[in-house]
Amino acid sequence: MDEALAAHARAQSLAPEDALAYWNESLCRLTMGDYARGWALYEWRWKWPAFPSPALPFDVPLWLGREDLAGKAILLHAEQGLGDTLQFARYAKLAAARGATVYLLAQRLLLPLLEGLPGAARVFGAGAPMPRIDFHAPLLSVPHLLRYETIPASVPYLFAEPGLVTRWNQRLPPGRRIGISWQGNPAYAMDYLRSVPVGQFADLIDGIDAHFVILQRGEIPQVIREAGGIDLGADVDRDHAFVDTAAIVANLDLVITSDTAMAHLAGALGAPTWTLLSSSPDWRWGLGRSDCAWYPTMRLIRQTVPNDWGGVVTQARAALAGHSALS
Repeated sequence: MDEALAAHARAQSLAPEDALAYWNESLCRLTMGDYARGWALYEWRWKWPAFPSPALPFDVPLWLGREDLAGKAILLHAEQGLGDTLQFARYAKLAAARGATVYLLAQRLLLPLLEGLPGAARVFGAGAPMPRIDFHAPLLSVPHLLRYETIPASVPYLFAEPGLVTRWNQRLPPGRRIGISWQGNPAYAMDYLRSVPVGQFADLIDGIDAHFVILQRGEIPQVIREAGGIDLGADVDRDHAFVDTAAIVANLDLVITSDTAMAHLAGALGAPTWTLLSSSPDWRWGLGRSDCAWYPTMRLIRQTVPNDWGGVVTQARAALAGHSALS
């Protein structure tokens, strides 16, 4: 990391307006837990032409963190992926604590789950009538704007619907239940750093005395079925998939997942979760530690050798051997 920071500083000296040099520095600093400087530099993402979430136009001012929010209405709008929204939705409550009425503009897939989010007066999607607002702010800018140098890690801040929890409990087999998810977005250019090869994930669960409930959506590979994976996909409401999945998770003893939105969903629900990580993970997981700064009920299981998912599987299987005594 020190060498990377030196390289970014050199790049900035050579090209002072190169946004990517500053944004990459922000990712280093956030990885290292230097949130004060990391959040500030993270704002350079809006000046990088290739940033995948374009800035949204609004007719009200961008909140800069200096204006008093008491008695004002602010729109926080989601950016980037579903996992980002699930992770940073916690900041609605902190913005509301400043005296603001907080609205959240989020991805449609998440709307049923985010209803009742603590701190949010209303959650809605693109195309819905816009409430009267005084300010707006991108969701991942809120830690910087609130000057948060620590992580508000209280969970749960998302909740499963009790009626659905009961319904899924009746649908699931009795005994030790473990949810599994191994694949993120395959179109993502660096998916190999996030998703566990399906054959190796099957090795993780094969022969373990538990009911492995598949939380992954889409076509389920035969190798997972043969290893004992239970596919509930046909019973999940496609329009309310996250709500159903949250209710399923509430009935599980453990969730084992790769670095996907599932990790953030389980973590936000306060569910016991093991997240399998590459040796060079996304900035939010930090380096070295086995606990998670964002989700207190999460354990991080990391590659110790680059690209060695087999080593992660070995670690996880060893941990599973003692899990029944702990659960």
